[in-house]
Amino acid sequence: MKKLMMIILSLTLILTSVACFNIGGNRTNYKAIAEGRSFSDGVAWVRSEGIWHCVDKTGKIVLSLQQDETPSSDFFHGVALVNRADQTAELINKNGVVISSPKSGEYDEIVDILHDIGMIRVSKRIVTIQVTETQAGIIDNQGSWQVRLTNDAALVNGDYIGEGVIVSGGDRISAHRQVDWFFYNIIDGNSLAISKQPNSSENNYRITGTISNFHNGFGLFTTYEYDDGGTRGFDINGQVYSMNNRGQTRLLFSDNLRIYALSRYTEGLLFFQNGFYDIEGNNVIDLSRYSFFRNVSDFYFLGEYCLIIIRNPQNTSFYTIIDKTGKQMFEPRLSEGVTISNIGHGLFSIRQNNNTSIINSSHEVILELGNADISNFNEGVALVRSGGEIYYIDTTGKRLF
Repeated sequence: MKKLMMIILSLTLILTSVACFNIGGNRTNYKAIAEGRSFSDGVAWVRSEGIWHCVDKTGKIVLSLQQDETPSSDFFHGVALVNRADQTAELINKNGVVISSPKSGEYDEIVDILHDIGMIRVSKRIVTIQVTETQAGIIDNQGSWQVRLTNDAALVNGDYIGEGVIVSGGDRISAHRQVDWFFYNIIDGNSLAISKQPNSSENNYRITGTISNFHNGFGLFTTYEYDDGGTRGFDINGQVYSMNNRGQTRLLFSDNLRIYALSRYTEGLLFFQNGFYDIEGNNVIDLSRYSFFRNVSDFYFLGEYCLIIIRNPQNTSFYTIIDKTGKQMFEPRLSEGVTISNIGHGLFSIRQNNNTSIINSSHEVILELGNADISNFNEGVALVRSGGEIYYIDTTGKRLF
């Protein structure tokens, strides 16, 4: 159930306010406190008067849950997880039909939805005279087995990374100080162990590693050393590898790498130190003309544009937007007292003096929201909370419902 709670936190944005939406094409006002979640697979979850409903982009109700039932995930590839009143998580389609359930006895629990490929990981505790263990398997969005129950370490213990790849593992503190990760590719059934051992002659440092999001068939595998006292942080023998979806790795960056100088890998690019690199380690956008603050982990492309925060020689911060050629879209603007966020589709939100505006890549204001909060655009729709009201807008600023 801990996995399901993580799904709720990571895949949805929840806001609280008064909702107004269509039922069967007729507009009906609900005078109850409601929650709204971001759009996924063409629909979104909203709650009104204690009942969760799934609605389309016009606000029309697609399906409704029962009292005391909650959605445990958004819809992906036509299915979603729903937590029943008895705390059983079941897989349903958009008609509300149960596709798969632990009540079948085939497994004990639905662990998570592998949303990139529309498959679902399940687990079962096996107790026999020979062995007591947890096994895991994969079913598709029709409830059919794709990977039968197995004790494969990656499937049982792993974190879902993306694009059909599950990776698990972590530190193996030993005389060899080796980092082992277990890798499973659902698509081709490939399972293997990945080991990395950065060069070091100092015995008082401990090696660890992380694997981050897969994108376009590749992810990032990072290793670094730190001493047990924690005094030297991430500055010792940091290395970054690219990893494809078959577990093959290639060294991209090393030499006292500072992990905080590395961003997420999106749109085929990742930020490192003073520019954007491709997955081959080539510097494709040189930004050495700028000076950056320490933490640049949020410098990543969401579509065609990227928001960057730079500084002048006196450490005053400014923001600007670049495209995939590195072109600056407008002169850097002072960021003190300003909160700016990339919300997608070439749009950004700026909050200053309790006023939120939506701007485009040329810094033209397309919508004033007042004292409001706005989510990222998912599938061309964003969720807005303004005072006691919640509503959805499209990328033109038009209110949908």
